[in-house]
Amino acid sequence: LQDLEHKTLDLRKKVKENKEMAEWYDSVRAALEELGGITILGVEYTTDVEHADSANNQDKENASANGVPNKKSAITSSKTKDEVIVRIMLLGRHVLQLGLGSTATTQKRGSRYSRQKSLRISSATIVTPTLLTETSCSDDANEPMGDNITEDATVQMHIPPLDDLVKLSSNLGPEEDVRFVVRETMTRIRTISARVRELAMLRTKYLTKIGKSTHSSFGFGGEEQEITCSLNV
Repeated sequence: LQDLEHKTLDLRKKVKENKEMAEWYDSVRAALEELGGITILGVEYTTDVEHADSANNQDKENASANGVPNKKSAITSSKTKDEVIVRIMLLGRHVLQLGLGSTATTQKRGSRYSRQKSLRISSATIVTPTLLTETSCSDDANEPMGDNITEDATVQMHIPPLDDLVKLSSNLGPEEDVRFVVRETMTRIRTISARVRELAMLRTKYLTKIGKSTHSSFGFGGEEQEITCSLNV
């Protein structure tokens, strides 16, 4: 009975240590995700069955259309497509969805060749809105004059598709391709966001805005028309 109590105490102590260790790892992982701007939202496993008819089935359809009987039976084959879907949050607002398909590779070990299955990126898509927007707001001291003030200009740019990154990643290893796509996607988002902010700042600082227009004797657009402008500098 005493041995059983000692074992129970040891087991409880190990459970407590494992729980503390798990909490520590979770805190470290959360800190790394916050610093790196990458958070894994979820992983799903999907299986799609694709049916493909053989050439005999196509011949049968052609023969039936021409009124000629065909004694060949249709042979239908099924193909299973397994894929792992990974959703990753980038920079706190963009969700990247990666599709990983199973592929077989041949590796040489000594004098023998072995085939191993590995997951490779088959698709990469940003499922959140890809339009980045920045509004160029003018300062109070440089507000356009008059009653025909135009609205603040909005600078917009789209994050381009990631098909080229998927294609380039095919030359890398099974683990490096995921790192490459995630890293380059974050770089694109940061670069385009910085470009949008810079363009909005340029519009705010240097563009001339029409504030007020007066009628000429020929209406708007004549050479006698007076236009009041404000230059943001």
